[in-house]
Amino acid sequence: MAAELTAAGGARHVLLGELAAYAVDSVHRTSVSSFVAALPARVLCLGDVWAIHAYAAWGDARAEGDPVSVLARALDARGSCAADTKIWITEAGAGAPHPGSERPSGSAAEREGCQALGAQLARWSANPRVSAIFQYSFREDPAYPVGLLSADLRHTYPAYRLWLAYAQSSAGGEPPPPSSSSCA
Repeated sequence: MAAELTAAGGARHVLLGELAAYAVDSVHRTSVSSFVAALPARVLCLGDVWAIHAYAAWGDARAEGDPVSVLARALDARGSCAADTKIWITEAGAGAPHPGSERPSGSAAEREGCQALGAQLARWSANPRVSAIFQYSFREDPAYPVGLLSADLRHTYPAYRLWLAYAQSSAGGEPPPPSSSSCA
């Protein structure tokens, strides 16, 4: 693949990963660390950017570690070309305490999810390896409810205001504002 990209000429970038943020292996999934550790070096060295999905978990489902940090440590453990590789969070968002589950009703739950996402955005924005963060969906996807507006477009979740404030501060070169003000 590397030879074909070089032969095609011009600048080419390979985005590796698109990993789900699993911290431990199971019979149904591979953890981030195991995935990175198992890649052949020739594949590992193809990419200059790694991607991960990292949704805000809160309440009883709160994650024990930051998936982006887990990915960074796994890449650093491989050394050479993987060390200091840039990271994109290609899917982020806030919904239920356990991401992907049905959203709980009520504004208090919406604010709590927004604040969990705000904490992630602040942490990731301060991480020099993170060069892009993307919201999963603008309009609610009923199959994975972490959107910024309800599926019928009648309700705006607090995370919309958070992303708006984040985008405005990023454009001005400022750190993200406190989620307490954006999620109110």
